Amino acid sequence: MDDPAPDPAGDRDRPPPGPPPTPLGPMATLCVWLGLWTPPPGTVVKRVPVHQLVAIVTGTLVLFGGALAVVIPRIKESKQAGVQRRNRAGADLVARERLRLRVDQRLHVGALASTPAAERELVAGLERAITADGRARLRHRTLDGPLRATTCRPHRRAPAPTGPSPATAAVSLRLAVQGAGFDCVLLTTSAPGRPRPAVGGYPFRARIDLAHRRYEWCKVSPALAEGGAASELARVDLPPVCDLDR
Repeated sequence: MDDPAPDPAGDRDRPPPGPPPTPLGPMATLCVWLGLWTPPPGTVVKRVPVHQLVAIVTGTLVLFGGALAVVIPRIKESKQAGVQRRNRAGADLVARERLRLRVDQRLHVGALASTPAAERELVAGLERAITADGRARLRHRTLDGPLRATTCRPHRRAPAPTGPSPATAAVSLRLAVQGAGFDCVLLTTSAPGRPRPAVGGYPFRARIDLAHRRYEWCKVSPALAEGGAASELARVDLPPVCDLDR
């Protein structure tokens, strides 16, 4: 059987053959899948590989979960190690500061003159003893100079609102000499002023022990401010002899 002859009219009606459609690249295909871009007509777009995407997402989640399982415990261990290091550093600071305060505030004792002396002479001897102690501390660089002299006043738990009268001052001096104690300042600066000059220096607490014929004094040392809360924990009480408020 012979093949049908070609139809010249039908060949004229067919559109001329065009170039083959160009496949999209990976990024363009992904944009089409996500609905971010519409390709021109005739563009070949691959179908969404659902099973492959599910496998990829599942594998990614598994890998991510495994990484978290390894990383999170290490982060917690690192944080705990940091907290422990800070706690040890704070404890070391507190221990060092407490030791410094105990040494700086320890009780000092000096002998009274062998012959009886008036009350003001006893106080002057106490002031000279504290000044000598301050100069020894200056040589050992445990305090800064310059040092001038020491002044001592009878200790009061609450200052008198209008100032003591001469009679009251004499009684306060007598009680202080008999054991009530003194608030002393080893002066480093002094500036004139009214009603009284402004002074600066190192505070001391002191007693005159007539029964044992000796002076007793302690330097009052605040904790270093640079340690923050650790320095607050490092506070050390004065020796009982120098705790005049007890």
